[in-house]
Amino acid sequence: MVERERQFTLLLVDDNPTNVLLLVKIIEFDLPEVRVLTAFSAAEGLALAEQENIDGAFIDVQMPQMDGLEMCRQLRAKPRTATIPLVLMTAHVAAPKMRAEGLEVGAYDFISQPISNIEMLARIKVMLRLCQDEQRATEQSQQLQQQIQEHSERLRWISGLLISGNGSLAETDQQLLHHLATQLPDPANMDEKKFFEKLVTEFPLPWRQTLLKLSLLDSIPLPLAKKMSEIADVEAVFDYLSRHQLAFTEKLDGEGYLFLRQEIKNLLRQKAKEGLSEKERQQVCILAADWYLQRQDYAAALGLLVAEEQYTAVSQVFNQAGLLLLNHNYSLCIAPLVEKIPASVAVTCGWLSLFKGINALHRLLFDVDDWLELAYRKFQEINDPRGQLLTLSQQVYQPLFWGRSFNRELKRLKLFQLLFAEQLNDMEPVERLKVAFSLGLAELYFAGDLTAVEEILTINLAQAQQLQLSEQQMELNLLRSMYALQQGRFLVAHTALEHALSIRSACGYLLVDSLLYLVACSLLHDSGQLDGLQRQRQVLSSCCGHEMQKNTGISALLSYQTACQLLLQGEKQKALETVAVALLDGQTVNNLQMQSQLLQLRGWLKALSDQDPSALSDLETGLQLRRDVGGGIHYVENLLLAGSTYFALGQFERASQLLTEGLATSKKYKEERYRIGLHAWLAVARARCGDTAAAAEHVCCFYECLKRRRVPFFLGLTRELTDELLPLTKLNWQRIVLETLLQKHFLTSLDENYQQIPLLKVSCLGKFQLSLGQETFELNQVGVTSRQIFTLLIMAPNHSLSIESMMGRLWPESPQNKARNNFDTAHSRLRRAMEKHFGQNVKRHYLILEKGMLSLRHAQIDTVEFVAAIDSARYHLQRDNFWQVERALWGMEQLWGGEFLSGYDLDGELPLQRERLTQLRLEQLCLLAQLLQRRQQRDEAIKLLHKGLSIEPTHDGIISQLLLLYRQQQDSRAVGLLLDNYRIALQREEYEAEEIAELIEALGA
Repeated sequence: MVERERQFTLLLVDDNPTNVLLLVKIIEFDLPEVRVLTAFSAAEGLALAEQENIDGAFIDVQMPQMDGLEMCRQLRAKPRTATIPLVLMTAHVAAPKMRAEGLEVGAYDFISQPISNIEMLARIKVMLRLCQDEQRATEQSQQLQQQIQEHSERLRWISGLLISGNGSLAETDQQLLHHLATQLPDPANMDEKKFFEKLVTEFPLPWRQTLLKLSLLDSIPLPLAKKMSEIADVEAVFDYLSRHQLAFTEKLDGEGYLFLRQEIKNLLRQKAKEGLSEKERQQVCILAADWYLQRQDYAAALGLLVAEEQYTAVSQVFNQAGLLLLNHNYSLCIAPLVEKIPASVAVTCGWLSLFKGINALHRLLFDVDDWLELAYRKFQEINDPRGQLLTLSQQVYQPLFWGRSFNRELKRLKLFQLLFAEQLNDMEPVERLKVAFSLGLAELYFAGDLTAVEEILTINLAQAQQLQLSEQQMELNLLRSMYALQQGRFLVAHTALEHALSIRSACGYLLVDSLLYLVACSLLHDSGQLDGLQRQRQVLSSCCGHEMQKNTGISALLSYQTACQLLLQGEKQKALETVAVALLDGQTVNNLQMQSQLLQLRGWLKALSDQDPSALSDLETGLQLRRDVGGGIHYVENLLLAGSTYFALGQFERASQLLTEGLATSKKYKEERYRIGLHAWLAVARARCGDTAAAAEHVCCFYECLKRRRVPFFLGLTRELTDELLPLTKLNWQRIVLETLLQKHFLTSLDENYQQIPLLKVSCLGKFQLSLGQETFELNQVGVTSRQIFTLLIMAPNHSLSIESMMGRLWPESPQNKARNNFDTAHSRLRRAMEKHFGQNVKRHYLILEKGMLSLRHAQIDTVEFVAAIDSARYHLQRDNFWQVERALWGMEQLWGGEFLSGYDLDGELPLQRERLTQLRLEQLCLLAQLLQRRQQRDEAIKLLHKGLSIEPTHDGIISQLLLLYRQQQDSRAVGLLLDNYRIALQREEYEAEEIAELIEALGA
């Protein structure tokens, strides 16, 4: 049986059905692969031949109307059927004449009836072979034509590629051309991997060398590619390849770059290891690194050198670039490369050790001292002053974050100053300003030389601004804030910190970010802005995380500040617990500076809690630790803590001695951070010793300093201290200053006899409630008129109104005597209800009726604070003080409990007051969301804005902000839902359909 790829179709034409059916059965039985079509006339047969693809035909000669000869003639006349093998069937052996006629019309064979089965099958098989041979010949012809065409296309494609690189084809290229044409895949369906494999094995040597060299580069700048290329025009080559999607060219920052897919680059790099010698690879690396260094692209140069383990060259780059590498991209670009340098190699070289230490420093790791000290010794051994200077500039941070090596850095400060002076003129501006920043930190924290710090700031901050070096402006403004904080100049400290934070978003990194947020926490703590301190701690935690805080002194410092805050609030036991937990931390034990402060604070807390023996132990241990660590200017705080502790223990003379020493040290270093607290404690200590003159002198200094600072807070402030100060305060202006301090931090005020009384807290936002100490009173417990009287007092200027004015507002139509009776009744009920909860002093201290005037005094009202906070936010917003804006807005968030007098029916001016406060709330939410959005805190911004939508669902400003945020997050579902809800809200407010469509269209939807 003959095998076929497709079924053979045979046409039988005979006017005798019996003959046809017999032949069909014979064929189907022995040749099942043959499909048989039958026709009982020539016309029917011709029709089938037009419709079907016929492979062969057996045709009876003698048929009525049209005989077989005519049918053959017509089949041969048509192109579709001209080549079909035809066999004529005759009733007897064909005569020569018949054969001649049959051959003439296109038949190639004859068969006589009756037809033998064997003969019939044999003839069909011959016909099958003829068809196969013809088909095979046709296919071979087509394949040959295709091969010729593809070869020609390959020749054209490869010649185009070679010409693009060389400009023309030499005679020697012709043989290569034909060889490559047989080797490469079809350009129309190029196998990219196979093409590049052939390119680096079959192409001329310059091509192979060029591609292998370029593959060693992470990125391929066009000028560098031209420099390294052995091909005449490598740009044209890549342009040619890019047109065929085998490579890419692109402009980045005005420079052309060549790109290969990563898979191809990996393949070529593997080939480069095999095809290039180690020396050749090193030459590529050094040539490319040198090119990058000329353009100060240090990250690219170091990437090449580290990859090829050229560590000597790496150290040379570190020496050349120095602190220029410490920009905002350091953590992303340089630090990962430094990590790849083996420690066994780094310990042999000062520059490698230095940058290993810088890496540890920027990640706030504990082993920073080991690397930096090793680098310092290496530079010292080879007498490399530049290396020494840069190492000293980084070692400055260790005492700040880890509290270690304070005395060592203090001893090296003179060397630091000398080396900086010697090399000042040879340093690049960026590096010079970075070293100046570090020297300023050293002068401030080691020597406590505020004059030197001021000189550094005066010279270098002006240079940074002139050269428009934003990162250096940030660092120097941070130094300025720390300097002003040490001087107790909080306004300057705030302003400088604002400048630093505003630049930080563009060039901040972990080390400086941590220092920025630490200073922010310290500034809030030292200036008594304790409401915002907790949130600032959260910002710091999000920056450096819990583990990093524990690895440094950050965690201990925050615990110290928290304990001081708890002490101020009178929660001594909680403060003791906070200090105890901090002292259990292993890193705190290693940080002797923080350990000394925590021990002294614990001693003070124990003394206040009547735990005398252990208080003295902690006190003396803490003082000794400070003496061992050193600290100069920082010793002032320890002496303040020691003096206040001895005062609590009743040892007033010893307290006076330590506080006097602290005051002298403070004046020596010209610091005023602790000066107010020292004067305050000295005043009460000298008073207890009976030295009234000295006490009066220190009281006067205390109030003068506090008034000059214009901040109602100082370090060392406690409730016990104010109780001692009050009897010593003689002048009215001093009492006013003290009362401001008492109101802010202890919720107390002074009455007409200068006795302390607690403030009455009035809550109107979300509820209507009065609080005094632990007692609360809901104003829904009194009648409507009594509530109205109290509400009018809240809204009145100075919270005071005449009785006549109240009567006119509440009972405008009533006779005067009746109105007065109504007032007396309502006022009496209000006063008695308040006295029931707060005692008999209500009418004397809080709800005061005298000389026809009703006044609310000694009260803290949340709506007043809320309005003051938005005024503060607006003030700072006009000056771009965004940090202070945000703190004011978060303060409003804490105050807001709901709409003004929520749940109460209002009349008169009160609905307007409710609307005004609600609009202020919406303004606060929008502003705060904008600030969070600037820091990419989109989720938190969205939450705040949804709070605003719950108040006013059709607020177009909030809708616009939310749409922007959702689109930035590419959250189309949230966009659609927001717009649907907006449409529904507008419909509820009875907007017309056309207006709704316009409003939504205006939002860009």
